[in-house]
Amino acid sequence: MIDLRPLLNRVRRIIASQTVEAIAQAAQARELARQQAQPLAEAEALLLHGQAMLMFGRFEKGRTALMASLEIGRGVELGTLHGEVLHQIARSYYAQGNYDQTADCWVACLDLPPDQADGDVRCLAHIGLGQLLYAQEQFEAALAHHRHAVELTTNPDLALYRAAALINVAADLLQLERFDEAEAALDEALPLIRLNPHAEHEAEVYGLRAQITLARGDIERAQRHLRVALKLSRLNSNGWGEAFNLITLGRCSIAAGNFDHARDELSQALTLAEAMGTASLAARAHEVLAELFQRLGQAADAQTHLDRFSKLREQLLGQLSASRFATMELRLVD
Repeated sequence: MIDLRPLLNRVRRIIASQTVEAIAQAAQARELARQQAQPLAEAEALLLHGQAMLMFGRFEKGRTALMASLEIGRGVELGTLHGEVLHQIARSYYAQGNYDQTADCWVACLDLPPDQADGDVRCLAHIGLGQLLYAQEQFEAALAHHRHAVELTTNPDLALYRAAALINVAADLLQLERFDEAEAALDEALPLIRLNPHAEHEAEVYGLRAQITLARGDIERAQRHLRVALKLSRLNSNGWGEAFNLITLGRCSIAAGNFDHARDELSQALTLAEAMGTASLAARAHEVLAELFQRLGQAADAQTHLDRFSKLREQLLGQLSASRFATMELRLVD
């Protein structure tokens, strides 16, 4: 019988930096696990395959693999894999704007006993709940969750989780227009990422730096940051990151008066967002396209995009009840 642990460990090591290879090796591990009747190894391989698919923006396929992993748990005890799978399922729902299901999964992560969810997953669940609150434009509440996640990551072994929490702290502070604090959080995150290479996080850092720089009026520097962010996203086929940064690049082009470039960048972003089914990114793209067409004097097109933005925003903000917000706040003090 082949020992699958070295193969699974390798997939975990390369999943963020060599995602295509990770998908292939996770599929290999799953097939070997099935042949050898090792359900726990098969569940882990499915988890890793699903996680890698999410990085590509293939949320439905990724979630199918993750659900299959969870299904194996009906017959065998998954241990801490249970919490990992729930977290990744939450990520898939969040990316597609299904916030009710997202909240259920991340709150469930925090409710699992320690033998089913380790400290890593609890930290990621707090990051996730903060992201959910961010998407609901509850930026102060999001910041509280993300700062709590930073407090949970003092162990050097959790450096990448700390970086992820700091990136989200920066995003919250950016929305609150606390630019110096946001930049300081990114300054702390970037060395952690370079010591533990993670292309997705590095792209996020440069994308957020671009937003801060653009807010301060330095368009050229913002564009330089975005070129780095886009290169990292495209090299790793990170569709979400590419769309997110194209939207910011479109904003830069509008600010510089390069309206043809802006139209191309924003159209690409919208196409990517709609292909992935990510309503939050599609809403952002429509909002900036409305601004573009307003600047071009094309009032009808501007109104069309504004109406689409308003409809998507209303759908996204209308999903969570006051009682669910209260539940999320309670989990913050647990």
